[in-house]
Amino acid sequence: KKAINNPAVSGYQIFGAAQTNSEVSDATVQGGKARRVVVSAGSDQPWTAAAQMPIKGKIAKGDQIVAAVWLKATETENGALGTVTLRLQQSSAPYTGMVQKTIKIKPTWDLYAIDTVAASDYPKDTANLAVQLAHAKQTIDIGPAFILNMGPKAQ
Repeated sequence: KKAINNPAVSGYQIFGAAQTNSEVSDATVQGGKARRVVVSAGSDQPWTAAAQMPIKGKIAKGDQIVAAVWLKATETENGALGTVTLRLQQSSAPYTGMVQKTIKIKPTWDLYAIDTVAASDYPKDTANLAVQLAHAKQTIDIGPAFILNMGPKAQ
């Protein structure tokens, strides 16, 4: 009842000139499918290669929003951890952010999460979860994402 997105990896919108992506089967991630995104060059603008998961439900000012996504760093330079930024945002210009967090990604599947209390209203189909990928040359597998509206934050 609290889900405000379709968690299937087929729902991702993936873009950027410095990336290629494909669906992969992987029995070790929830749902058995992932999107493999190969970033060919890093940038000081990590949003130039990103995967976005649309938020279908509405968000009211004061609602607590929790987003969790399965991620795995499949290939990185010199065996470093992968780096991505998770961001809840308006899905059109000016892409106003609700919250964002840059995180290090392990070479095994793990569930990474961010949460916030919405400072504004977002009607249905006007927000998304962005996974910004262009921090470095890297290959990141992206599994299902779960975005939950927990309702008004208790005071």
